[in-house]
Amino acid sequence: MDNLKERNKTIFVIALAFLLYLPLTFLGYGLEVGYYDSQAVVHTVKTLIQEHRYIPLRYPGDIVYELITTLLFMVGGHFFSNLGTLAISLAVIYSFIKICGYRDIPHKHLLAIFMIFNPLYYVASTYTIDYLWALAFLLIGYTLLIKKRYILGGIFWALAIGSRMASILL
Repeated sequence: MDNLKERNKTIFVIALAFLLYLPLTFLGYGLEVGYYDSQAVVHTVKTLIQEHRYIPLRYPGDIVYELITTLLFMVGGHFFSNLGTLAISLAVIYSFIKICGYRDIPHKHLLAIFMIFNPLYYVASTYTIDYLWALAFLLIGYTLLIKKRYILGGIFWALAIGSRMASILL
């Protein structure tokens, strides 16, 4: 019974985040300080599609994120690239809850709700930018390492580094 309650709480938290974030995914590539970065990603994507040349967002490049964003952009423009970020944000929230559970951190769902409403996290969850992609790959990799799935966990950590080079520090 406790397991079912925990699962329902997790589903509620993730559904809450989805409902809060979804309306902002319709508003273009970015709405805050990261707008320049979002436009740079769009430039990278369009150059890759139209000219078959790779011009990184920032050097040395965030090739994993940029390639995924290119595919999303080709399918549905800014809405799909933003929706991809929203989906990855939900993966971050889920992984955060799982890690808190593994580490016996109390009130893990309440902590996740605080994270959801954090203004920086809120905005980063709704537009075309790489921050949460790298964080998601890091946290997913960590949850896999906890489950002793070392190779797959290492692959996700490599994806994190390929999405944002600073991930190597973690």
